[in-house]
Amino acid sequence: MACVWVWLYKQSFFRCNEFDSSNINVQFWYLLGDNYEAAVLTFVVIYQFINNGLMVNYGYIHRRSFFHNPALLCIAAGLFIMMSYAQLGPPSRLSCAFRVNCGTPSVLESLGYNKPNWYIQPYSNSIGHNVLPDYAKWTLWGYAIGNMVAGHIWQVVFVYGPVRTYLRKRFPLRRLKIKL
Repeated sequence: MACVWVWLYKQSFFRCNEFDSSNINVQFWYLLGDNYEAAVLTFVVIYQFINNGLMVNYGYIHRRSFFHNPALLCIAAGLFIMMSYAQLGPPSRLSCAFRVNCGTPSVLESLGYNKPNWYIQPYSNSIGHNVLPDYAKWTLWGYAIGNMVAGHIWQVVFVYGPVRTYLRKRFPLRRLKIKL
């Protein structure tokens, strides 16, 4: 997550467009997310949630891994594809429902997108949208995939794998021996 924030604050599209809450009507609290920071955070966290559903289902001694659970795999794949489309595709009903990769209709038209035929409450930030440039969408998606892979490597190598085996042998758990 820290790498994503460092990356974001180095981007030219973001500088001078940081979130400023001074012009937000707090009565519309859900509009506080109409900015790049919230969009970036949303995408990173949603991929982490999807990935966490897989990581905690590796199984171990008494349970099979998620590879053997077709329902979980279908749900995770469906959510991953849906969020990838919301992030990488043009503004759509899906992305605008999450208020990410979207904006005020007139601003979206000025960015070269078709005018949406559904209602979008006007965005409350100064630029009127939170659509990332194409290179930034793909870079952020790459960070999210890298984060997912790193999580699985951690789970397989450290939590269930050789590091755990080594540490259990090196520092055995001393149990209280009770005769029954």
